[in-house]
Amino acid sequence: MRAHGIFAGFRQRLGGIWHYLALFYVFALWVAWAGGVHNAFVVLLRVVAVFVAALLIGRLGWVGSAALLERAFPDPAGARTRYPTLYARAHAYNPMIRAFLRGMLGVLVVVLVLQGWGVDISGWLLTNAISRSLIGALVSIVITIAVALICWEAANILLEGRIKRLAASGRARQASRLSTLLPMFRASIGVSISLVAGLICLSKIGVNAAPLLAGAGVLGIAIGFGSQKLVQDIITGLFLLLEDAMQVGDVVSLAGMTGTVERLSIRTIRLRGGDGSVNIIPFSAVTTVTNMTRDFGYAQISINVGYKEDIDRVSAVLTEIAKTMRAEAAWGAMMRGDLQLFGLDAFTANALVVTGQIQTGPGQHWAVRREFYRRVQRRFAEEGIEIPYNNQVFMIEPAPLLEPSVPHPPGPADPSRAGRPG
Repeated sequence: MRAHGIFAGFRQRLGGIWHYLALFYVFALWVAWAGGVHNAFVVLLRVVAVFVAALLIGRLGWVGSAALLERAFPDPAGARTRYPTLYARAHAYNPMIRAFLRGMLGVLVVVLVLQGWGVDISGWLLTNAISRSLIGALVSIVITIAVALICWEAANILLEGRIKRLAASGRARQASRLSTLLPMFRASIGVSISLVAGLICLSKIGVNAAPLLAGAGVLGIAIGFGSQKLVQDIITGLFLLLEDAMQVGDVVSLAGMTGTVERLSIRTIRLRGGDGSVNIIPFSAVTTVTNMTRDFGYAQISINVGYKEDIDRVSAVLTEIAKTMRAEAAWGAMMRGDLQLFGLDAFTANALVVTGQIQTGPGQHWAVRREFYRRVQRRFAEEGIEIPYNNQVFMIEPAPLLEPSVPHPPGPADPSRAGRPG
């Protein structure tokens, strides 16, 4: 059915253009006859036959190379293989190899057509000094680029394989550190391979690389003076990474910001804030690094109780809560020790402050402290232990009621004052 479909499509396309080809052939035959070409029909037929044969050979090579590349570099999403990462990296070069092969097929078709038309193009390419030098240079450049790509991919495979082996063997710390340094290693390896391959390619086409290297050195010095901040970023980042001050996934506080390290490049730190914001911080802006997820952590405990509570009883309840948490599998895996009580630490206006700490795994002290506080609130409510809080009561005393004044009725007039002027 597929072959039938291909031939049907070919017939349909040929049916739309065959008359143009026939007219062109008749016109060319007439021009050759009018020009006095001997055996014009045979010569023109040979030209057309060679052209069609070359096109068919090119088409077969095109289809065959595509099928070969699909089989050699299958899609890693649909292929079942033991090395999906390797196939994914190889599949990324499929378009480039496909374009190279198609370009070579195009050149081959042109050479076959010219050779079939009587033009000794192959002899000229193989005997001419300039063409031989050009072909040799192109072959050397292609081989150099292929070797450079192989070296680049081999370095990436070795680095990624090393990270996977470290993670599989339980050395997560070393694997995380190598993952952190991976972008810098890749940049250094890529620049080195590109520089060496570029110099080799230039030498193959006859360019003297020594003056270029000297000029590049002078240019590098000038750029170094003009971009001192960039150089400071790179050098500071190099020392911070070599000293293992932080790794990808660590929660750090630096340059006045706190967040999770998402990526470390050769010049900047990508820090994800607690609100989801992304902060790009250059290494030169980092003077102090506070890493809150390194080796272990302490869940700092501070409990306020009322003045009437027995401190010994409160301490016993807190210790029991911590032991109960550590006996559970989920919280016991995070806690590396029991509650270390410091005792009564301070007097405040309305509470006694009892402090302590619990040693936890790196980055797990926040979760342990939140769970501990949740259980303290519930247990204190059950035990009747007072957790004081600010409570203000306003009392307004009522004013005494005043008796209403009753006006007195006027008395009888004094007869002795009658008739006297006021």
